[in-house]
Amino acid sequence: MKQITLVTAAALRGAARDETHRVAVGGALPTRCGLTQVSGCAGTLRRHDPASKHNNKRAETMSVAERFYDAFALGDWHTMGLLYAQHATFSDPAFAALNADEVRAMWHMLLSRAQDFSLNYNVVAESESGARVVWVASYTFGATGRPVTNRIVTEMRFAAGRIVQQVDRFSFWRWSRQALGLPGLLLGWTPMLQAKVSKQAMSGLHKFMQQERQRGR
Repeated sequence: MKQITLVTAAALRGAARDETHRVAVGGALPTRCGLTQVSGCAGTLRRHDPASKHNNKRAETMSVAERFYDAFALGDWHTMGLLYAQHATFSDPAFAALNADEVRAMWHMLLSRAQDFSLNYNVVAESESGARVVWVASYTFGATGRPVTNRIVTEMRFAAGRIVQQVDRFSFWRWSRQALGLPGLLLGWTPMLQAKVSKQAMSGLHKFMQQERQRGR
């Protein structure tokens, strides 16, 4: 299972002096991350050089799921978005039935606000038509300041080298106990709380998308 920790722009200056550099981050991420290539060693990052034949060859041999989760771990929401087809759909316990524009905006929103984020992932199975990935995300939930470690199972379907469907599954009760504290412990198993969290999440996403449109992005 790969383990990758997000880096800030400030850490990149240190990485320039040492090409492979282990870093941890707390606080918000940059909107775009300049690192897009990750070595096989846990927590070791390699600077991306578009002119490097080595990096280009590696990118060509990486699977769709590997490219997606390597970008995810580095906070590169832009690369993640490029891997979705225009008619892609996404769902999980918090964000139900998103279209391609919404899922791209969701990753942009979540990763640009992420605090203390790290990711472990394992591509359990993958073919030309789909993949199954098990991943664990650790972060600080911004609304409460509580630490969360969430285990997710992702099922992806591909077409023409792009993601056309993604379904993420995790225990909402386990997540809510960590993220919300006592309310999650007492009510996290109920459809009522999940529906409330989902409604708030969707409202926040659409507000974020409107703000980004106003900024002309």
